[in-house]
Amino acid sequence: LKLNGTINTLLLGGNNIGNAGAACLAGALEINQTLTHLDLWNNFEIDENGFEHFAHALRTNKTLITFEKTEKYGEPNLCDEKIDAAIDRNRKARRTKLKKFKDVLGSEAKASWNRSRLMLVGQGKAGKTATARSLLNLPFNPIWDSTVGADVLETETSRGGTWLKRAVKENNAAKLAARIVNDSKTNEKKTRQSQETTDDFSPSDSLTLVRANVPETFVPGDRRWEDHKRKQKDAKKIIHKMEKKEQDRAKQYDEELFLNSNSLMLSLWDFGGQEVFYSMHHIFLTKTGVYVLVFDMRELLLSNKREESSKYILFWLRSIRLHAPTSSLVMVGTFSTNILQQEGFNGLKAIDGILRELLKESFPQVFVNKKDDLLFFAIDNSESTGLATVRSAIEEVVRNDTSIYVQVSIRWLNFLDTILKKRTSDGYLNLSAVKLLATDAGITGTLEQEEALKLFHERGMIIHLTATQVLKNIITIKPQWLIDNLSKVIRDGQLHQFDMEEIKKLGLEKDVRMVFEHAKASYDFFEYVWGKVNLDFFLDLMRQTMLLSDWDVSNQQQSFLIPSLIQDKFEYTKGIVGIRCIFEFDFLPLGVFQR
Repeated sequence: LKLNGTINTLLLGGNNIGNAGAACLAGALEINQTLTHLDLWNNFEIDENGFEHFAHALRTNKTLITFEKTEKYGEPNLCDEKIDAAIDRNRKARRTKLKKFKDVLGSEAKASWNRSRLMLVGQGKAGKTATARSLLNLPFNPIWDSTVGADVLETETSRGGTWLKRAVKENNAAKLAARIVNDSKTNEKKTRQSQETTDDFSPSDSLTLVRANVPETFVPGDRRWEDHKRKQKDAKKIIHKMEKKEQDRAKQYDEELFLNSNSLMLSLWDFGGQEVFYSMHHIFLTKTGVYVLVFDMRELLLSNKREESSKYILFWLRSIRLHAPTSSLVMVGTFSTNILQQEGFNGLKAIDGILRELLKESFPQVFVNKKDDLLFFAIDNSESTGLATVRSAIEEVVRNDTSIYVQVSIRWLNFLDTILKKRTSDGYLNLSAVKLLATDAGITGTLEQEEALKLFHERGMIIHLTATQVLKNIITIKPQWLIDNLSKVIRDGQLHQFDMEEIKKLGLEKDVRMVFEHAKASYDFFEYVWGKVNLDFFLDLMRQTMLLSDWDVSNQQQSFLIPSLIQDKFEYTKGIVGIRCIFEFDFLPLGVFQR
Protein backbone atom coordinates (compact mmCIF):
# COMPACT_ATOMS: atom_id res chain seq x y z
CA LEU A 1 0.00 0.00 0.00
CA LYS A 2 2.92 2.36 0.59
CA LEU A 3 3.96 2.31 -3.06
CA ASN A 4 0.70 1.27 -4.77
CA GLY A 5 -0.30 3.83 -7.37
CA THR A 6 -3.69 2.51 -8.51
CA ILE A 7 -5.96 1.63 -5.53
CA ASN A 8 -8.14 4.55 -4.47
CA THR A 9 -10.73 2.79 -2.29
CA LEU A 10 -10.01 0.27 0.46
CA LEU A 11 -12.93 -1.42 2.28
CA LEU A 12 -11.72 -3.20 5.43
CA GLY A 13 -14.88 -3.05 7.54
CA GLY A 14 -15.49 -5.94 9.99
CA ASN A 15 -12.03 -7.53 9.70
CA ASN A 16 -11.11 -7.61 13.41
CA ILE A 17 -8.26 -5.19 12.83
CA GLY A 18 -6.59 -4.08 16.04
CA ASN A 19 -4.09 -1.43 17.06
CA ALA A 20 -1.17 -3.31 15.47
CA GLY A 21 -2.97 -3.42 12.11
CA ALA A 22 -3.95 0.23 12.50
CA ALA A 23 -0.30 1.16 13.03
CA CYS A 24 0.68 -0.69 9.82
CA LEU A 25 -2.08 0.94 7.75
CA ALA A 26 -1.27 4.38 9.15
CA GLY A 27 2.39 3.88 8.31
CA ALA A 28 1.42 3.12 4.70
CA LEU A 29 -0.83 6.21 4.55
CA GLU A 30 2.11 8.46 5.38
CA ILE A 31 3.65 7.53 2.01
CA ASN A 32 0.68 6.50 -0.16
CA GLN A 33 -0.59 9.24 -2.48
CA THR A 34 -3.53 7.60 -4.26
CA LEU A 35 -5.90 6.24 -1.59
CA THR A 36 -8.90 8.53 -1.19
CA HIS A 37 -11.41 6.32 0.69
CA LEU A 38 -10.67 4.09 3.69
CA ASP A 39 -13.41 2.12 5.49
CA LEU A 40 -12.56 0.65 8.92
CA TRP A 41 -16.14 0.38 10.16
CA ASN A 42 -16.83 -2.31 12.80
CA ASN A 43 -13.20 -2.93 13.73
CA PHE A 44 -13.90 -2.61 17.44
CA GLU A 45 -10.41 -3.64 18.54
CA ILE A 46 -9.02 -0.30 17.36
CA ASP A 47 -9.10 2.11 20.29
CA GLU A 48 -7.88 5.64 20.80
CA ASN A 49 -4.24 4.49 20.74
CA GLY A 50 -4.77 2.89 17.33
CA PHE A 51 -6.51 5.93 15.85
CA GLU A 52 -3.68 8.10 17.15
CA HIS A 53 -1.51 6.47 14.48
CA PHE A 54 -3.97 7.64 11.80
CA ALA A 55 -4.07 11.13 13.27
CA HIS A 56 -0.28 11.23 13.03
CA ALA A 57 -0.28 9.87 9.44
CA LEU A 58 -2.88 12.41 8.27
CA ARG A 59 -0.57 15.26 9.19
CA THR A 60 1.36 14.43 6.00
CA ASN A 61 -1.24 12.54 3.92
CA LYS A 62 -3.03 14.99 1.60
CA THR A 63 -5.23 12.63 -0.45
CA LEU A 64 -7.53 10.72 1.95
CA ILE A 65 -10.95 12.41 1.92
CA THR A 66 -13.18 9.69 3.43
CA PHE A 67 -12.35 7.82 6.64
CA GLU A 68 -15.12 5.58 7.99
CA LYS A 69 -14.64 4.29 11.53
CA THR A 70 -16.81 3.02 14.38
CA GLU A 71 -17.63 5.82 16.79
CA LYS A 72 -17.09 5.07 20.47
CA TYR A 73 -19.74 6.05 23.02
CA GLY A 74 -19.01 9.17 25.02
CA GLU A 75 -17.52 12.54 24.24
CA PRO A 76 -15.45 12.92 21.06
CA ASN A 77 -11.77 12.69 21.93
CA LEU A 78 -8.87 14.78 20.73
CA CYS A 79 -7.76 12.01 18.36
CA ASP A 80 -11.14 12.05 16.53
CA GLU A 81 -10.95 15.82 16.23
CA LYS A 82 -7.47 15.61 14.67
CA ILE A 83 -8.64 13.03 12.13
CA ASP A 84 -11.81 14.97 11.24
CA ALA A 85 -9.83 18.20 10.86
CA ALA A 86 -7.29 16.53 8.56
CA ILE A 87 -10.01 14.93 6.42
CA ASP A 88 -11.80 18.29 6.17
CA ARG A 89 -8.50 19.94 5.14
CA ASN A 90 -7.95 17.31 2.42
CA ARG A 91 -11.50 17.74 1.11
CA LYS A 92 -11.10 21.50 0.83
CA ALA A 93 -7.75 21.07 -0.91
CA ARG A 94 -9.30 18.56 -3.33
CA ARG A 95 -12.16 20.94 -4.15
CA THR A 96 -9.66 23.71 -4.81
CA LYS A 97 -7.55 21.42 -6.99
CA LEU A 98 -10.63 20.22 -8.88
CA LYS A 99 -11.67 23.81 -9.61
CA LYS A 100 -8.17 24.67 -10.85
CA PHE A 101 -8.10 21.49 -12.92
CA LYS A 102 -11.43 22.29 -14.60
CA ASP A 103 -10.37 25.89 -15.19
CA VAL A 104 -7.13 24.83 -16.86
CA LEU A 105 -8.84 22.07 -18.89
CA GLY A 106 -11.19 24.65 -20.39
CA SER A 107 -8.53 27.29 -20.99
CA GLU A 108 -5.87 28.19 -23.54
CA ALA A 109 -3.10 27.03 -21.19
CA LYS A 110 0.10 25.54 -22.64
CA ALA A 111 2.89 23.32 -21.32
CA SER A 112 5.39 20.77 -22.60
CA TRP A 113 3.75 17.49 -23.56
CA ASN A 114 6.59 15.27 -22.28
CA ARG A 115 5.93 12.78 -25.04
CA SER A 116 8.48 11.25 -27.41
CA ARG A 117 8.81 8.39 -29.84
CA LEU A 118 11.21 5.48 -29.27
CA MET A 119 12.21 3.46 -32.35
CA LEU A 120 13.93 0.07 -31.94
CA VAL A 121 15.76 -1.01 -35.08
CA GLY A 122 18.36 -3.62 -36.03
CA GLN A 123 19.02 -6.91 -37.75
CA GLY A 124 16.46 -9.71 -37.55
CA LYS A 125 16.90 -12.08 -34.58
CA ALA A 126 19.11 -9.55 -32.74
CA GLY A 127 16.70 -9.40 -29.82
CA LYS A 128 14.73 -6.20 -30.50
CA THR A 129 11.36 -7.57 -29.42
CA ALA A 130 12.87 -9.18 -26.33
CA THR A 131 14.50 -5.84 -25.51
CA ALA A 132 11.24 -3.95 -25.99
CA ARG A 133 9.45 -6.40 -23.69
CA SER A 134 12.22 -6.25 -21.10
CA LEU A 135 12.15 -2.45 -21.06
CA LEU A 136 8.42 -2.68 -20.28
CA ASN A 137 9.02 -5.27 -17.53
CA LEU A 138 7.26 -8.01 -19.51
CA PRO A 139 8.46 -11.61 -19.05
CA PHE A 140 11.19 -12.99 -21.31
CA ASN A 141 9.99 -15.48 -23.93
CA PRO A 142 12.79 -17.46 -25.65
CA ILE A 143 10.53 -18.64 -28.51
CA TRP A 144 8.88 -15.33 -29.35
CA ASP A 145 7.99 -15.05 -33.06
CA SER A 146 9.88 -12.47 -35.11
CA THR A 147 8.15 -9.12 -35.58
CA VAL A 148 6.02 -8.77 -38.71
CA GLY A 149 6.38 -5.19 -39.98
CA ALA A 150 6.45 -3.38 -36.64
CA ASP A 151 4.78 -3.47 -33.25
CA VAL A 152 3.61 -0.25 -31.60
CA LEU A 153 3.53 -0.15 -27.81
CA GLU A 154 2.78 2.57 -25.29
CA THR A 155 4.67 3.16 -22.07
CA GLU A 156 4.95 5.74 -19.32
CA THR A 157 7.86 6.16 -16.95
CA SER A 158 6.95 6.16 -13.29
CA ARG A 159 8.52 6.70 -9.92
CA GLY A 160 11.57 4.54 -9.35
CA GLY A 161 12.48 4.30 -13.04
CA THR A 162 9.84 1.65 -13.82
CA TRP A 163 8.35 1.43 -17.30
CA LEU A 164 4.97 -0.20 -17.73
CA LYS A 165 3.06 -1.15 -20.84
CA ARG A 166 -0.01 1.07 -21.13
CA ALA A 167 -3.07 1.17 -23.32
CA VAL A 168 -3.41 4.37 -25.34
CA LYS A 169 -5.76 6.58 -23.33
CA GLU A 170 -7.87 9.55 -24.36
CA ASN A 171 -6.65 11.60 -21.38
CA ASN A 172 -3.81 13.60 -22.91
CA ALA A 173 -5.49 16.93 -22.18
CA ALA A 174 -6.30 15.90 -18.61
CA LYS A 175 -2.71 14.83 -17.95
CA LEU A 176 -1.36 18.11 -19.30
CA ALA A 177 -3.86 20.02 -17.16
CA ALA A 178 -2.66 18.11 -14.07
CA ARG A 179 0.95 19.05 -14.86
CA ILE A 180 0.00 22.72 -15.18
CA VAL A 181 -1.87 22.61 -11.88
CA ASN A 182 1.11 20.97 -10.19
CA ASP A 183 3.44 23.65 -11.50
CA SER A 184 2.65 26.46 -9.09
CA LYS A 185 4.10 29.27 -11.20
CA THR A 186 2.40 28.14 -14.40
CA ASN A 187 -0.76 27.42 -12.44
CA GLU A 188 -1.04 30.94 -11.05
CA LYS A 189 -0.53 32.50 -14.46
CA LYS A 190 -2.88 30.17 -16.33
CA THR A 191 -5.58 30.29 -13.64
CA ARG A 192 -5.65 34.10 -13.86
CA GLN A 193 -6.04 33.84 -17.63
CA SER A 194 -8.78 31.25 -17.19
CA GLN A 195 -10.67 33.42 -14.69
CA GLU A 196 -10.45 36.41 -17.01
CA THR A 197 -11.88 34.44 -19.92
CA THR A 198 -14.32 31.97 -18.34
CA ASP A 199 -15.10 32.67 -14.67
CA ASP A 200 -16.85 35.99 -15.42
CA PHE A 201 -19.45 34.18 -17.52
CA SER A 202 -21.89 31.53 -16.34
CA PRO A 203 -24.99 29.85 -17.80
CA SER A 204 -27.22 31.96 -15.55
CA ASP A 205 -25.59 35.12 -16.97
CA SER A 206 -26.56 34.07 -20.48
CA LEU A 207 -30.18 33.62 -19.39
CA THR A 208 -30.20 37.05 -17.74
CA LEU A 209 -28.84 38.65 -20.88
CA VAL A 210 -31.50 37.04 -23.02
CA ARG A 211 -34.33 37.92 -20.61
CA ALA A 212 -33.16 41.53 -20.47
CA ASN A 213 -33.96 41.83 -24.16
CA VAL A 214 -37.59 40.67 -23.78
CA PRO A 215 -40.06 43.42 -24.75
CA GLU A 216 -42.55 44.32 -22.03
CA THR A 217 -45.66 43.80 -24.19
CA PHE A 218 -46.33 41.79 -27.32
CA VAL A 219 -48.97 42.04 -29.97
CA PRO A 220 -50.16 38.64 -31.31
CA GLY A 221 -47.96 37.71 -34.25
CA ASP A 222 -45.31 40.26 -33.23
CA ARG A 223 -42.00 39.26 -34.86
CA ARG A 224 -40.20 40.32 -31.68
CA TRP A 225 -41.94 37.51 -29.81
CA GLU A 226 -40.70 34.96 -32.35
CA ASP A 227 -37.17 36.42 -32.13
CA HIS A 228 -37.36 36.19 -28.35
CA LYS A 229 -38.40 32.51 -28.42
CA ARG A 230 -35.60 31.71 -30.86
CA LYS A 231 -33.04 33.48 -28.64
CA GLN A 232 -34.30 31.63 -25.58
CA LYS A 233 -34.02 28.32 -27.43
CA ASP A 234 -30.47 29.15 -28.59
CA ALA A 235 -29.53 30.22 -25.07
CA LYS A 236 -30.72 26.91 -23.63
CA LYS A 237 -28.59 25.05 -26.16
CA ILE A 238 -25.55 27.11 -25.15
CA ILE A 239 -26.26 26.49 -21.46
CA HIS A 240 -26.67 22.75 -22.01
CA LYS A 241 -23.44 22.59 -24.01
CA MET A 242 -21.52 24.54 -21.35
CA GLU A 243 -22.92 22.39 -18.53
CA LYS A 244 -22.00 19.22 -20.41
CA LYS A 245 -18.44 20.49 -20.95
CA GLU A 246 -18.23 21.30 -17.23
CA GLN A 247 -19.39 17.78 -16.35
CA ASP A 248 -16.96 16.23 -18.83
CA ARG A 249 -14.05 18.18 -17.30
CA ALA A 250 -15.02 17.02 -13.81
CA LYS A 251 -15.19 13.39 -15.00
CA GLN A 252 -11.64 13.61 -16.30
CA TYR A 253 -10.32 14.44 -12.83
CA ASP A 254 -8.23 11.61 -11.43
CA GLU A 255 -5.89 11.95 -8.45
CA GLU A 256 -3.43 9.59 -10.16
CA LEU A 257 -2.87 12.19 -12.89
CA PHE A 258 -1.23 14.48 -10.35
CA LEU A 259 1.11 11.88 -8.87
CA ASN A 260 3.21 11.26 -11.92
CA SER A 261 2.42 14.39 -13.89
CA ASN A 262 6.04 14.96 -14.91
CA SER A 263 6.52 11.44 -16.24
CA LEU A 264 7.62 10.71 -19.80
CA MET A 265 5.17 9.12 -22.22
CA LEU A 266 6.79 7.06 -24.94
CA SER A 267 5.37 5.56 -28.11
CA LEU A 268 7.64 2.54 -28.61
CA TRP A 269 8.01 1.20 -32.17
CA ASP A 270 9.62 -2.22 -32.54
CA PHE A 271 10.56 -2.54 -36.23
CA GLY A 272 10.84 -5.94 -37.91
CA GLY A 273 14.45 -6.77 -38.75
CA GLN A 274 14.00 -8.81 -41.92
CA GLU A 275 15.18 -7.01 -45.08
CA VAL A 276 11.81 -7.37 -46.77
CA PHE A 277 10.34 -4.83 -44.33
CA TYR A 278 12.99 -2.17 -44.88
CA SER A 279 11.27 -0.70 -47.92
CA MET A 280 8.20 0.28 -45.90
CA HIS A 281 10.03 1.55 -42.83
CA HIS A 282 10.45 4.97 -44.46
CA ILE A 283 6.73 5.57 -43.91
CA PHE A 284 7.13 5.32 -40.15
CA LEU A 285 10.62 6.66 -39.37
CA THR A 286 10.50 10.27 -38.17
CA LYS A 287 12.98 13.13 -37.82
CA THR A 288 12.32 13.51 -34.10
CA GLY A 289 12.43 10.95 -31.32
CA VAL A 290 15.07 8.55 -30.04
CA TYR A 291 16.49 5.59 -31.97
CA VAL A 292 17.69 2.42 -30.25
CA LEU A 293 19.92 0.24 -32.44
CA VAL A 294 19.90 -3.35 -31.13
CA PHE A 295 22.58 -5.83 -32.21
CA ASP A 296 23.70 -9.34 -31.23
CA MET A 297 27.16 -9.00 -29.64
CA ARG A 298 27.95 -12.67 -30.22
CA GLU A 299 27.89 -12.22 -33.99
CA LEU A 300 30.36 -9.34 -33.89
CA LEU A 301 32.90 -11.60 -32.16
CA LEU A 302 32.44 -14.52 -34.58
CA SER A 303 34.74 -14.19 -37.59
CA ASN A 304 32.22 -15.85 -39.93
CA LYS A 305 29.37 -13.59 -38.79
CA ARG A 306 31.17 -10.29 -38.18
CA GLU A 307 31.00 -8.94 -41.72
CA GLU A 308 27.26 -9.46 -42.09
CA SER A 309 26.51 -8.11 -38.62
CA SER A 310 28.69 -5.04 -39.26
CA LYS A 311 26.89 -4.46 -42.57
CA TYR A 312 23.51 -4.28 -40.86
CA ILE A 313 24.78 -2.01 -38.09
CA LEU A 314 26.30 0.33 -40.64
CA PHE A 315 23.11 0.21 -42.72
CA TRP A 316 21.02 1.33 -39.77
CA LEU A 317 23.50 4.01 -38.76
CA ARG A 318 23.29 5.45 -42.26
CA SER A 319 19.51 5.12 -42.40
CA ILE A 320 19.09 6.97 -39.11
CA ARG A 321 21.47 9.67 -40.27
CA LEU A 322 19.42 9.99 -43.49
CA HIS A 323 15.97 10.09 -41.85
CA ALA A 324 16.84 11.81 -38.56
CA PRO A 325 20.25 13.50 -38.68
CA THR A 326 19.72 15.32 -35.37
CA SER A 327 18.00 12.55 -33.37
CA SER A 328 19.91 10.78 -30.62
CA LEU A 329 20.87 7.12 -30.94
CA VAL A 330 21.39 4.58 -28.16
CA MET A 331 23.23 1.40 -29.18
CA VAL A 332 22.30 -1.76 -27.25
CA GLY A 333 24.19 -5.06 -27.45
CA THR A 334 22.31 -8.23 -26.44
CA PHE A 335 23.46 -11.56 -24.92
CA SER A 336 25.90 -9.96 -22.46
CA THR A 337 25.91 -13.05 -20.20
CA ASN A 338 27.39 -15.17 -23.01
CA ILE A 339 30.07 -12.56 -23.75
CA LEU A 340 31.07 -12.01 -20.12
CA GLN A 341 31.20 -15.74 -19.36
CA GLN A 342 33.39 -16.50 -22.37
CA GLU A 343 35.44 -13.34 -22.85
CA GLY A 344 34.95 -11.23 -19.72
CA PHE A 345 34.99 -7.44 -19.97
CA ASN A 346 37.68 -7.72 -22.65
CA GLY A 347 34.96 -9.11 -24.94
CA LEU A 348 32.95 -5.92 -24.48
CA LYS A 349 36.04 -3.82 -25.21
CA ALA A 350 36.68 -5.82 -28.39
CA ILE A 351 33.11 -5.14 -29.55
CA ASP A 352 33.59 -1.48 -28.69
CA GLY A 353 36.67 -1.41 -30.91
CA ILE A 354 34.73 -2.88 -33.85
CA LEU A 355 31.98 -0.29 -33.40
CA ARG A 356 34.44 2.59 -33.20
CA GLU A 357 35.89 1.44 -36.51
CA LEU A 358 32.39 1.44 -38.05
CA LEU A 359 31.63 4.87 -36.64
CA LYS A 360 34.65 6.50 -38.24
CA GLU A 361 32.21 8.03 -40.74
CA SER A 362 31.14 10.27 -37.85
CA PHE A 363 27.82 9.71 -36.10
CA PRO A 364 27.78 12.39 -33.39
CA GLN A 365 24.26 11.52 -32.29
CA VAL A 366 25.39 8.26 -30.61
CA PHE A 367 24.80 8.46 -26.85
CA VAL A 368 27.90 7.05 -25.14
CA ASN A 369 27.92 4.71 -22.15
CA LYS A 370 30.18 6.85 -19.95
CA LYS A 371 30.01 4.53 -16.96
CA ASP A 372 31.69 1.64 -18.80
CA ASP A 373 33.53 3.82 -21.33
CA LEU A 374 31.76 2.07 -24.22
CA LEU A 375 29.84 3.23 -27.29
CA PHE A 376 27.01 0.87 -26.37
CA PHE A 377 25.07 -0.61 -23.46
CA ALA A 378 25.36 -4.36 -22.82
CA ILE A 379 22.21 -6.20 -21.71
CA ASP A 380 20.89 -9.72 -21.37
CA ASN A 381 17.13 -10.07 -21.70
CA SER A 382 16.98 -13.63 -20.35
CA GLU A 383 18.76 -12.54 -17.15
CA SER A 384 17.26 -9.00 -17.00
CA THR A 385 20.73 -7.50 -16.61
CA GLY A 386 21.68 -4.00 -17.73
CA LEU A 387 18.09 -2.95 -18.41
CA ALA A 388 17.83 -0.36 -15.63
CA THR A 389 20.90 1.37 -17.07
CA VAL A 390 19.38 1.40 -20.57
CA ARG A 391 16.09 2.82 -19.27
CA SER A 392 17.98 5.53 -17.42
CA ALA A 393 20.03 6.34 -20.54
CA ILE A 394 16.93 6.56 -22.75
CA GLU A 395 15.16 8.81 -20.23
CA GLU A 396 18.21 11.08 -20.09
CA VAL A 397 18.34 11.27 -23.88
CA VAL A 398 14.61 12.02 -24.13
CA ARG A 399 14.76 14.72 -21.46
CA ASN A 400 17.73 16.30 -23.25
CA ASP A 401 15.73 16.46 -26.49
CA THR A 402 14.46 20.02 -26.85
CA SER A 403 11.57 18.89 -29.06
CA ILE A 404 9.66 17.41 -26.11
CA TYR A 405 9.59 20.83 -24.46
CA VAL A 406 7.63 22.43 -27.29
CA GLN A 407 4.65 24.13 -25.68
CA VAL A 408 1.41 22.34 -26.54
CA SER A 409 -2.00 23.77 -25.73
CA ILE A 410 -4.79 22.04 -23.85
CA ARG A 411 -6.92 22.74 -26.90
CA TRP A 412 -4.61 20.69 -29.14
CA LEU A 413 -4.69 17.70 -26.81
CA ASN A 414 -8.46 17.91 -26.50
CA PHE A 415 -8.42 17.65 -30.31
CA LEU A 416 -6.14 14.59 -30.10
CA ASP A 417 -8.36 12.93 -27.50
CA THR A 418 -11.41 13.28 -29.74
CA ILE A 419 -9.43 11.66 -32.58
CA LEU A 420 -8.33 8.75 -30.37
CA LYS A 421 -11.92 8.08 -29.32
CA LYS A 422 -12.63 7.19 -32.95
CA ARG A 423 -10.16 4.29 -32.78
CA THR A 424 -12.83 1.93 -31.50
CA SER A 425 -14.61 2.01 -34.86
CA ASP A 426 -12.18 3.37 -37.47
CA GLY A 427 -8.63 2.73 -38.65
CA TYR A 428 -8.41 6.01 -40.50
CA LEU A 429 -10.35 9.24 -41.01
CA ASN A 430 -10.67 11.59 -43.95
CA LEU A 431 -9.10 15.01 -43.54
CA SER A 432 -12.51 16.68 -43.78
CA ALA A 433 -13.79 14.65 -40.79
CA VAL A 434 -10.67 15.47 -38.78
CA LYS A 435 -11.07 19.18 -39.54
CA LEU A 436 -14.59 19.04 -38.08
CA LEU A 437 -13.18 17.49 -34.89
CA ALA A 438 -10.55 20.23 -34.78
CA THR A 439 -13.20 22.93 -35.16
CA ASP A 440 -15.22 21.41 -32.30
CA ALA A 441 -12.07 21.60 -30.18
CA GLY A 442 -11.69 25.29 -31.01
CA ILE A 443 -8.98 24.94 -33.68
CA THR A 444 -10.44 26.67 -36.71
CA GLY A 445 -7.39 27.77 -38.70
CA THR A 446 -6.09 25.41 -41.39
CA LEU A 447 -2.45 26.17 -40.56
CA GLU A 448 -2.93 25.41 -36.86
CA GLN A 449 -4.80 22.19 -37.68
CA GLU A 450 -1.93 21.03 -39.89
CA GLU A 451 0.67 21.90 -37.25
CA ALA A 452 -1.26 19.90 -34.65
CA LEU A 453 -1.51 16.86 -36.95
CA LYS A 454 2.22 17.11 -37.73
CA LEU A 455 3.05 17.00 -34.01
CA PHE A 456 0.73 14.03 -33.40
CA HIS A 457 2.42 12.20 -36.30
CA GLU A 458 5.94 12.91 -35.00
CA ARG A 459 5.02 11.63 -31.55
CA GLY A 460 3.63 8.37 -32.96
CA MET A 461 -0.04 8.91 -32.12
CA ILE A 462 -1.26 8.98 -35.73
CA ILE A 463 0.19 8.59 -39.21
CA HIS A 464 -0.32 11.56 -41.51
CA LEU A 465 1.71 11.56 -44.71
CA THR A 466 1.67 14.80 -46.67
CA ALA A 467 3.84 14.14 -49.74
CA THR A 468 0.80 14.12 -52.06
CA GLN A 469 -2.76 15.37 -51.80
CA VAL A 470 -4.06 11.80 -51.83
CA LEU A 471 -1.95 10.91 -48.79
CA LYS A 472 -2.72 14.20 -47.07
CA ASN A 473 -6.45 13.48 -47.22
CA ILE A 474 -6.06 10.34 -45.07
CA ILE A 475 -5.17 10.35 -41.36
CA THR A 476 -4.41 6.90 -39.96
CA ILE A 477 -5.54 6.98 -36.34
CA LYS A 478 -4.47 3.40 -35.54
CA PRO A 479 -0.81 3.02 -36.63
CA GLN A 480 -0.75 -0.68 -35.73
CA TRP A 481 -3.76 -1.28 -37.97
CA LEU A 482 -1.92 0.24 -40.93
CA ILE A 483 1.30 -1.67 -40.22
CA ASP A 484 -0.51 -4.98 -39.86
CA ASN A 485 -2.34 -4.53 -43.17
CA LEU A 486 0.77 -3.52 -45.12
CA SER A 487 2.59 -6.48 -43.60
CA LYS A 488 0.01 -8.85 -45.04
CA VAL A 489 1.66 -8.12 -48.39
CA ILE A 490 5.21 -7.02 -47.60
CA ARG A 491 6.49 -10.01 -45.63
CA ASP A 492 8.93 -12.88 -45.74
CA GLY A 493 7.04 -15.67 -47.49
CA GLN A 494 9.10 -18.38 -45.79
CA LEU A 495 9.15 -16.90 -42.28
CA HIS A 496 5.61 -15.50 -42.13
CA GLN A 497 3.45 -17.87 -44.14
CA PHE A 498 -0.23 -17.78 -44.98
CA ASP A 499 -2.68 -20.51 -44.03
CA MET A 500 -2.21 -22.55 -47.21
CA GLU A 501 -5.19 -24.80 -46.49
CA GLU A 502 -7.47 -21.76 -46.57
CA ILE A 503 -5.63 -20.40 -49.62
CA LYS A 504 -6.25 -23.66 -51.52
CA LYS A 505 -9.96 -23.64 -50.65
CA LEU A 506 -10.27 -20.13 -52.05
CA GLY A 507 -8.39 -21.05 -55.22
CA LEU A 508 -5.63 -18.50 -54.56
CA GLU A 509 -2.66 -20.87 -54.40
CA LYS A 510 -1.26 -19.64 -57.73
CA ASP A 511 -1.81 -15.99 -56.72
CA VAL A 512 0.18 -16.41 -53.48
CA ARG A 513 2.98 -18.23 -55.29
CA MET A 514 3.22 -15.38 -57.83
CA VAL A 515 3.56 -12.85 -54.99
CA PHE A 516 6.52 -14.50 -53.28
CA GLU A 517 8.23 -15.95 -56.35
CA HIS A 518 7.77 -13.12 -58.87
CA ALA A 519 6.68 -10.11 -56.73
CA LYS A 520 3.44 -9.83 -58.75
CA ALA A 521 0.08 -9.65 -57.01
CA SER A 522 -3.41 -10.07 -58.43
CA TYR A 523 -6.45 -7.99 -57.56
CA ASP A 524 -8.01 -11.13 -56.04
CA PHE A 525 -5.01 -11.57 -53.73
CA PHE A 526 -5.34 -8.01 -52.42
CA GLU A 527 -9.08 -8.44 -51.97
CA TYR A 528 -8.35 -11.54 -49.88
CA VAL A 529 -5.80 -9.90 -47.55
CA TRP A 530 -7.51 -6.49 -47.17
CA GLY A 531 -11.18 -7.07 -47.90
CA LYS A 532 -13.33 -5.01 -50.27
CA VAL A 533 -13.99 -2.12 -47.89
CA ASN A 534 -10.38 -0.95 -47.54
CA LEU A 535 -8.98 -2.27 -50.82
CA ASP A 536 -8.86 1.01 -52.75
CA PHE A 537 -7.39 2.88 -49.78
CA PHE A 538 -4.45 0.48 -49.41
CA LEU A 539 -3.80 0.32 -53.16
CA ASP A 540 -3.64 4.12 -53.31
CA LEU A 541 -1.44 4.28 -50.22
CA MET A 542 1.05 1.76 -51.59
CA ARG A 543 1.12 3.51 -54.96
CA GLN A 544 1.77 6.93 -53.43
CA THR A 545 4.51 5.62 -51.08
CA MET A 546 6.13 3.71 -53.97
CA LEU A 547 5.58 0.30 -52.41
CA LEU A 548 3.57 -0.90 -55.42
CA SER A 549 3.10 -0.13 -59.10
CA ASP A 550 0.47 -1.18 -61.62
CA TRP A 551 1.62 -3.99 -63.95
CA ASP A 552 -0.52 -4.03 -67.05
CA VAL A 553 2.09 -4.69 -69.74
CA SER A 554 0.46 -7.94 -70.85
CA ASN A 555 -3.07 -6.44 -71.06
CA GLN A 556 -4.32 -9.49 -69.21
CA GLN A 557 -5.87 -9.62 -65.73
CA GLN A 558 -4.97 -6.56 -63.66
CA SER A 559 -1.89 -7.16 -61.57
CA PHE A 560 0.60 -5.19 -59.51
CA LEU A 561 4.35 -5.25 -58.93
CA ILE A 562 5.71 -5.17 -55.36
CA PRO A 563 9.37 -4.11 -55.76
CA SER A 564 10.48 -5.02 -52.23
CA LEU A 565 9.59 -8.67 -52.90
CA ILE A 566 11.78 -8.92 -56.01
CA GLN A 567 14.55 -11.45 -55.48
CA ASP A 568 18.04 -9.98 -55.07
CA LYS A 569 19.59 -12.25 -57.69
CA PHE A 570 18.31 -13.97 -60.81
CA GLU A 571 19.91 -17.05 -62.33
CA TYR A 572 20.02 -16.93 -66.12
CA THR A 573 19.43 -20.27 -67.82
CA LYS A 574 20.37 -19.01 -71.28
CA GLY A 575 23.58 -17.41 -72.39
CA ILE A 576 23.74 -13.64 -72.65
CA VAL A 577 25.03 -12.06 -75.85
CA GLY A 578 26.86 -8.76 -75.45
CA ILE A 579 28.13 -6.83 -72.47
CA ARG A 580 26.72 -7.65 -69.03
CA CYS A 581 26.69 -4.92 -66.36
CA ILE A 582 26.04 -5.18 -62.65
CA PHE A 583 24.86 -2.05 -60.84
CA GLU A 584 25.64 -1.84 -57.10
CA PHE A 585 23.61 0.44 -54.85
CA ASP A 586 25.15 -0.50 -51.50
CA PHE A 587 25.73 3.16 -50.66
CA LEU A 588 21.95 3.65 -50.37
CA PRO A 589 19.81 2.40 -47.46
CA LEU A 590 17.98 -0.78 -48.39
CA GLY A 591 14.63 -0.12 -50.00
CA VAL A 592 15.57 3.21 -51.60
CA PHE A 593 16.58 1.73 -54.96
CA GLN A 594 13.46 -0.46 -55.08
CA ARG A 595 11.28 2.61 -54.65
